[in-house]
Parts: sequence; structure tokens; C-alpha cells
Amino acid sequence: KPVIKGDDISIKVSIKVNSGLGGQGNNVNHAKSEELKKLEKELNAEIKDEIESSIKAAKDMKADIFGFANAVYRKDPKKWKKIEGKWDDMFKELKVEVNVEAKILGTAKIKSISLPKG
Repeated sequence: KPVIKGDDISIKVSIKVNSGLGGQGNNVNHAKSEELKKLEKELNAEIKDEIESSIKAAKDMKADIFGFANAVYRKDPKKWKKIEGKWDDMFKELKVEVNVEAKILGTAKIKSISLPKG
């Protein structure tokens, strides 16, 4: 979503993810709600990092692969006409705010973990 204030243009990216936990390979009981919240926080951070890294790579290549220019055009065609010729330079400096809301909806068949005895 483009945010246009005078000559300043920025982009807000909002991502919502619903996921499940299908298995685990350690001795932490992820079926507990506090562990799920911790995993959700880690998932949010990981997704945000991946998106921000992708945006940085696209900026470095001057490749608007996310269609930010099209979003600006759709929001304000008159503004776009004024900046169209400068977009490659503007894109490289474009402020992009990424917000992620990831939810782990369930743990599939995990109810609790079994630890070896002894």
C-alpha cells in the first residue's frame, strides 16, 4: 500500500500468515500455548527478515519485482506521471515498512512430547 505525502512516497507491506506445526525435533513441548506464542514471534521475525532481504536485493538490482510502481500509479496517477522518469532512482531509496502477523493455528497431532526414560 503506497503512502503519498507531498513529494514523499513510501510503501507499507502487510502480511498475514496462518500456519500449523506439523512436527518437532527437540524436547520442547510446543503444544503449550506459551511455546506457540514464542514460535509465532520467531516466525514473524523470520518472515519479516526474508521479505526485507528480498526488497533490499530488488533495490540493489533496480528491479521493482513487487510492483510498487504499479501500486503508486493506481493510488495517484497524476503523481505517477510526475515521477515516472525518476522511479528507478526513487525505488532504490524507497522506504518500505514491513508488518507481519503470523499465527500458528494448531499443532497437528502434537499434544505433548515423549522423552526417553533413563
